[in-house]
Amino acid sequence: MKLAIFSFRISVFLFVLFTFSTSYGQGIELNARVYLDGAIRNSVEIGETHARPLMRDNLRNNPHNNQRVIPDQDIYQIPYIVNSFTKVDVTEKYTHVGCGLLSQYQTIPSPFSVFAVTGENAIIDWIFVELRDKNDFTSVIATRGGLLQRDGDIVDLDGTSSLFFNDVNPDYYFVVIRHRNHLGAMTKFPVSSEDMATLIDFSSVDTPIFDFGNSDNQFNYSGLAQKNILLGNTEIMALWGGDFDADGVITYVANNSDINILQSEVAGFDMNLNPDYRVAYSGSVGYLQSDFDMDGRAKFTAPSDDRNLVLEQVLFYSQNTEVRTNFAHFVEQLP
Repeated sequence: MKLAIFSFRISVFLFVLFTFSTSYGQGIELNARVYLDGAIRNSVEIGETHARPLMRDNLRNNPHNNQRVIPDQDIYQIPYIVNSFTKVDVTEKYTHVGCGLLSQYQTIPSPFSVFAVTGENAIIDWIFVELRDKNDFTSVIATRGGLLQRDGDIVDLDGTSSLFFNDVNPDYYFVVIRHRNHLGAMTKFPVSSEDMATLIDFSSVDTPIFDFGNSDNQFNYSGLAQKNILLGNTEIMALWGGDFDADGVITYVANNSDINILQSEVAGFDMNLNPDYRVAYSGSVGYLQSDFDMDGRAKFTAPSDDRNLVLEQVLFYSQNTEVRTNFAHFVEQLP
């Protein structure tokens, strides 16, 4: 009798194991933390269970229209239609690889419950994560679209779990974190899957991050992969904001200036409401690519405009020693 019970339990265990393996596949988990320069600006709140600063979650609960504007679907795979005149499409700048292409990772299964969460674990936006080959940091092994919480934690589409990479073998990988209107960053060294499951903290000044150093004869990018921000007595690192066209360069004056995206999204937001294509229009509310500070609205003219945030970013960049508005070397530190 005992042998029969034992055999039954073994059968159940094998069935569960087989079901899990075939449904979800083998893989590795990533626990990572990152801050966005735009979303942390002028945000003074700290967490309830920790002393870390919190980013604003205005896209989850937009104060301008009292609506959630974060898409249900992965913005890095599926363009988001804002209205009849405006859409956000960064899909040409982001390429999913491996498990990132699985249909189960395209849409948040339970958006109502995920976006109902408030406080430090509230979702602020989608994030894009790459795992790159330990022997070739230009080779992307797998990607995932994930969700970013207010305290910088990156989670899976249930809003709470670690980000899971199906069918990725335990090994060492370079970890890259990118965002649709910020410059991405990558770990300086390959990271073991064990350390990935613990925590990779891009927000810490002690975490080594890859940069181009002085490989450029004209500029020294050492330590400039992310922005160093002092919030009270807390020093954090954050992804640089202002890359509205997602081309890996932040520019204020150029043919492909990020300001062009802002002007288009403001003046052309809704031709029924703004038929004269005025850049002073203040009704561009929603999920927009040129919303630098992620407050739920794109603005071209003062006050509280996104244009001056880009100008400030460019003018005060340490390598822009001549303080030129047309400085064109504010580049993403990714190989």
